[in-house]
Formats: sequence, structure tokens, C-alpha cells
Amino acid sequence: MADTTTTTKGGYSRIQHSIATAAEWEKYNPAIRPGELLFVKKPDGKTSVKVNTGDSDTKYEDIATVWDQGVADQLQTNLADTKAASSAAVDAKNAAQTYARQAEATANAIKEKEILAITDSVQLAINTEDGGLDLVITTK
Repeated sequence: MADTTTTTKGGYSRIQHSIATAAEWEKYNPAIRPGELLFVKKPDGKTSVKVNTGDSDTKYEDIATVWDQGVADQLQTNLADTKAASSAAVDAKNAAQTYARQAEATANAIKEKEILAITDSVQLAINTEDGGLDLVITTK
């Protein structure tokens, strides 16, 4: 709560900040003045901040948390994980598109040729009736 009383020229302001463990706050459940900040030391060592934004004293348990270090840390981790997953998904999509283009090009090349390879004794050809590969043994 701001305190503007002073005996010197210009005055000053004081804001009450309270800090305690979550267990202490929960044990006593004190009334918190309007505008008062509470710093809560959580069991995991992280801190959360509560503020009484109302117009009257409010019990600790009824005051909203406005910031939580544990939640903030988790959100940062989630964001990093999401960015990594997004990047991996884009890479997978690009690879799939590349493979699809290569498969299409191969299919087109096969359609244009009936005989794929000929040696002295073997001929590898596309069967135009069923699209299968025929291995034909040739003799002289």
C-alpha cells in the first residue's frame, strides 16, 4: 500500500511487499490489502507473484496469481519444443515433396521407354500391358 506521509518536503511513497513460502501463506491465509504484492516461494524453489487488485482486503487464497516462474519456464520449454517440432514438420514436408517429384520423374521416364537395359544375354523391359518389369534371356 502506498504511504505518502512524511515530515520532509516532497514526501515519499512506500509499497508493502510481502514474501513467504506457499505453506506459510496457506497456513495463515491472511487478509491482503488492496494493491499489495505477495511473493510466494514455492516448494520447487520457484517464485510466484500475487496481487490484490480489488478495492478491499482479500484473503490470500482468493487472490489471483499474476506471474508464476514455474509456469513461465514451462511455457518457454513448450515454445522451444513447438519450434523444433514445426521445423521438423517443414523438413519432412519438403522431403516428401522432393520424393514425390522424384517418383513422378521416374514414372514418366519409365513410360517413355519400353526397354530399360540390354546386355549380350539379358534384356530388362517394361511390360506395356501390365506395367511390370520383364527379364528376358536372349540367346544368339
